[in-house]
Amino acid sequence: MSKEAPPPYSGAPAPGFNPPETYPPGTYPPAGHVGPQTTHHTEHRVMVTTGNIGGPLLVGPNPMPTVCPFCHSSIVSTVETEANTKTHLFALLLCVFGCWPCCLIPYCMESCQSKKHFCPNCRAFLGTFSD
Repeated sequence: MSKEAPPPYSGAPAPGFNPPETYPPGTYPPAGHVGPQTTHHTEHRVMVTTGNIGGPLLVGPNPMPTVCPFCHSSIVSTVETEANTKTHLFALLLCVFGCWPCCLIPYCMESCQSKKHFCPNCRAFLGTFSD
């Protein structure tokens, strides 16, 4: 098997071909010079969702119709109540002032608890309402 150089190309350059810039031996391109570049255009798509930017949705005490920012479904939120700091403080104050039999009342009152909204499809947290 012989290792010969391929025959020289004698035709015209292909359309769209730009030969590289050449400089005499021992010289360099000027500082900051950028050689020929190929630009590629890429299409970017941005999806914009409505709601409170940078945080959860603004919600009320009752289930509300909305579009879930996570699964993008049209839903009516599911509401779950949960004891919060206010609930615990009221119970503690009732105990401190001698009403220890009544200290469980704040845990039964809707107004002393937080209402957390969730998406019924993907169970994503949407926001909290506190009185």
